[in-house]
Amino acid sequence: ALWAVFSAGALALLFIGRGLFTRQLLALAAASVFPVLSMNVIFNIWDKNTSDKHSLLAICWNGIWQLALAIALSLVGAAFLSAILTDSRFLLEIDIYRGVKLTFILPVMLTAILFMKRYDLLQVVGKGLKTLWERLNGLLDTEITFRHVAVLAVLLFIAYYFVGRSGHTGGVPVPAIELKMRAFLEQLMYARPREKEFMIGHPAFFVAVLAVYRCAPRWWQFVLTCAAVIGQGSLVQTFCHMRTPVVMSFVRALDGYAVGVVFGVIAVLVLGMLLPLVVKFRRRYLEE
Repeated sequence: ALWAVFSAGALALLFIGRGLFTRQLLALAAASVFPVLSMNVIFNIWDKNTSDKHSLLAICWNGIWQLALAIALSLVGAAFLSAILTDSRFLLEIDIYRGVKLTFILPVMLTAILFMKRYDLLQVVGKGLKTLWERLNGLLDTEITFRHVAVLAVLLFIAYYFVGRSGHTGGVPVPAIELKMRAFLEQLMYARPREKEFMIGHPAFFVAVLAVYRCAPRWWQFVLTCAAVIGQGSLVQTFCHMRTPVVMSFVRALDGYAVGVVFGVIAVLVLGMLLPLVVKFRRRYLEE
C-alpha cells in the first residue's frame, strides 16, 4: 500500500512540471539501494554453506555464477535508473545527475549496516538500545595505539582516493599508467570496463566467496563484502551518464564482469595456495 501511494505521488510530480527533483531523488534511491539488494540475495546463498571443505575450483565456480547473479540484479536497478533519467535535459546534458559521489558511498555504508545487523557483529541484536549504547561507549573508551592511527590513515586515504576519482568534475588526477591501460582496453574491448569493477569490486567478491566457503572470521567477510559492493555500485552508476547509450553501458558491465572473473579467479587461486603456507609458518613461529 505504501509503495502504491509513493509511486502515485512520484508519477504525479513527474508529469507536473516534469519533476526534475523527483527524477534526481528516484535515481539516487535506485543507484544506492539496488546494489545492496543484490548483495542481500548473495548473503542468502552464502548462509546455506555448512562446510569448509570446498575445493578452489568449486569456489571459483561459485564466484563466477554468484557474481553473474549479483550483476543481473544490479542491472535491474540500472535499467530503472536509466529510465528515470531519460529526459531531454539529461540526454543533452543541460542538467546532470547530482548524486554521483553519494552513489559510490551509500551502497558501501548500507551494505555495512546490513551485514552488521544480519550477523550481529556488535552483539546487540534483541538486547535493546541500552546494550548498543554500552557497546559504543566501550568502543569510545578504547585506548588509541599507533596501529589504530595507521589503519585509520590508510582508510582515510582510500576514502579520499575513492571519492575523489568519482563525479563529473575534476578530482584526484589519473596516473599515466592507468591512462595507458584504459587506452589498451578501449582498443581490445567493445566498451572499456571500469577499474572499480574489475580491479576492486569483482575480485573482492571472489575473495569474499573464498572467505565464506573456507569459514573465515566474520569480520574478514565483512570487509571483503564492503569492497565487493563497490563493483555493484559502480556498475549501476555507469547508467547515470546519459550521454552514453544504454547498450554501451550494458556491454561495459558485461566486459567488466569478464575481466573481473579473470582477476577474481587468479586472486582465489593465489590466496588459496598461499594461505595454507601462511598458517603453517605461523604455527611454526608460535611453537618456537
